[in-house]
Amino acid sequence: MPLTILLLTGIKEELQGLLDRHPFEFEKELRIYRSRKYREFYARTTGPGVTKRAEIQKVLEDLAPDVVICAGIAGILDEKDEIETGDLLRIGEVLRQSNRVSYPGGPGRDKLVTVKRPVHDILDKLDLATEFKARACDMESAIILDMVGSLPALAQKTFVVMVKVAGDRPEDSSLYEYEHLTWGWDKKSWIQKARTALKFPAGPAACLRLINHKKTALRSLYKNMELIAYRLAEEQTVPSGMKSVFIPHR
Repeated sequence: MPLTILLLTGIKEELQGLLDRHPFEFEKELRIYRSRKYREFYARTTGPGVTKRAEIQKVLEDLAPDVVICAGIAGILDEKDEIETGDLLRIGEVLRQSNRVSYPGGPGRDKLVTVKRPVHDILDKLDLATEFKARACDMESAIILDMVGSLPALAQKTFVVMVKVAGDRPEDSSLYEYEHLTWGWDKKSWIQKARTALKFPAGPAACLRLINHKKTALRSLYKNMELIAYRLAEEQTVPSGMKSVFIPHR
């Protein structure tokens, strides 16, 4: 039996680069993208904070994937951290802020905390870093781990591989507070881009700085998603030595 692989990102922007570079077809019933090259490789978005939870639950139940790739951009919490935008995190533990549940994994030393809503304030980020001893935060990882671990059909076989790259740093938080205004930037006309930049609360220069930050993070994310997804598809197993691997049900 071929390995069934499901790649999940929070928002379309985090997935679009992979869709643009590789042949996928859209299957309406599950509202999911399916690879034309590797027929058991699927991809879709969860919505920020897994807002499409019922849809993701159905996808997990219907596909019963052997591997779930949880991919996206994570916010760095401590301004003293020397990690750069676009660097791949090596995650050894995911924590959930709301109930403090911990999901161990690895190999990797980085801790990631899943939060309910975006964290932009530099002091709030530092509080998270201190309270959870975490390096980064996102809004999806712990929820995905919980969903996979709670399904009996997946309880004896499914691995979750984290592909998280560093995105906003604390010193850039004021830019990312308005990130939603730039969603779909590459699809905008030059007139729409100009309007967005002119209306950006921190000014056009800040808007362009944010765009460049995001492009750096997204390029790295696309590269790492591609490398890991296609390595899994070609080797038909989770290779020994692969980083940030979780088995949430065992």
